[in-house]
This record gives sequence, C-alpha cells and structure tokens, in this order.
Amino acid sequence: MGAGGERRVPVGLHEGCLELRIFVDKSSVGIFIGDGEYVLTERVYPGLESLGIRAFASGKCTIVSFQKWDIFI
Repeated sequence: MGAGGERRVPVGLHEGCLELRIFVDKSSVGIFIGDGEYVLTERVYPGLESLGIRAFASGKCTIVSFQKWDIFI
C-alpha cells in the first residue's frame, strides 16, 4: 500500500469512461479496472462507525452508473 493508504496505477479511459468493479466485504476490498487491466486488493479493518462508501477524484468526473448488490450468506 502506498503512503496514506493510497494505491495508484496508470489507467486509460475507454470512450472517455473508466469502468470499476469494486467488491467490499468485512475485511477486504477488491477493485477490478476496465476488463481486468489492473486488479487492486487490500485488507481493511473498518471501525463500527464505518457504514458508507465515498467516491472522490482529484479532477472533474461524473458517476454515470452505480450499482450495489448485497451478498447474503
């Protein structure tokens, strides 16, 4: 993991868009970029008060689509 908990990879846009598939469970996050050009995984240990997900960018961007599925085991 990089400084401050950040990991960076150089990615290109496809028709001006970036596709991310992000999987989150109780102790890990997996991010699949594009068609699998890059895959980032990390162990996380959120506190009890960590109940949301936040998206941010260093430049201008628009979230075109956001879908969430619950996994019940």
